[in-house]
Amino acid sequence: VDVNQAFCDTTGLGREQVIGRSSVELGIMTEEDRDEWVACVAASRGVARHETRVFHPTHGPRHGLLSAQTVRVGGRELILSVVMDITELKQAELALRESEAKFVALFNANPACVSLSDPDTGAFLDVNDAFCETIGITKAEAIGRTSTELGILTPEARREWREHMSRTGGLTRHEMPFHN
Repeated sequence: VDVNQAFCDTTGLGREQVIGRSSVELGIMTEEDRDEWVACVAASRGVARHETRVFHPTHGPRHGLLSAQTVRVGGRELILSVVMDITELKQAELALRESEAKFVALFNANPACVSLSDPDTGAFLDVNDAFCETIGITKAEAIGRTSTELGILTPEARREWREHMSRTGGLTRHEMPFHN
């Protein structure tokens, strides 16, 4: 029945090209995707935050977040739909997953002992394979416990280490006695 300028911007189509045609006829949505959300609307009289694909003639497939509901206008039942372009968000999510995967691979493949620990409690959040092999414990035995609980550092060495971290903001090439 009608579209706004944001719809035209998202689809790359002019208002006059859109009015009177379905999303499938316009090539902005597959019949399968359209049928899926229309069925959701029909079943519950509305759909909220449904991820869908929208096709732009020059930008290609886009990710959309669709909300729709039935409304009565002038005695006619219509579907009022809102699609928010979330393509950049999806691309950022993918980049984050890829970055996390790289970090995990580097963390685990590192031949040096590497650990992540809670700065307040000292509890290990993660340790790599080299850490486990060097210390002689499994990852499951390390996670949630501190270096002092595991007998890796004495309480005095742990205190000195924390003081140094507080003063300098980090540890680089700091010699530290540990027990395994």
